Amino acid sequence: MPTSLLDELVAEGITKGRTEGITKGRTEGRTEFGRNAVLSLLHKRFVKIPKKIETAVRRMNDPIALESLVIDAATCQTLREFSDALR
Repeated sequence: MPTSLLDELVAEGITKGRTEGITKGRTEGRTEFGRNAVLSLLHKRFVKIPKKIETAVRRMNDPIALESLVIDAATCQTLREFSDALR
């Protein structure tokens, strides 16, 4: 039984939606992981973190920028140095 154009379009839409959902989920996962990694490193190294820094990290939505901040959190000498890296 041949498929109709409508069936093909529906199947294409489902596939596209699924792919976009997976991509969005991965990006959100990387972002959340990055935030948690940065804050965990800072808490481990400096114990108490200023609310201003924590809020700035939690507001970040760019997983690539957060990956860079993980390195900054691991290598900064002071919280001021880390704060400067946030700008």
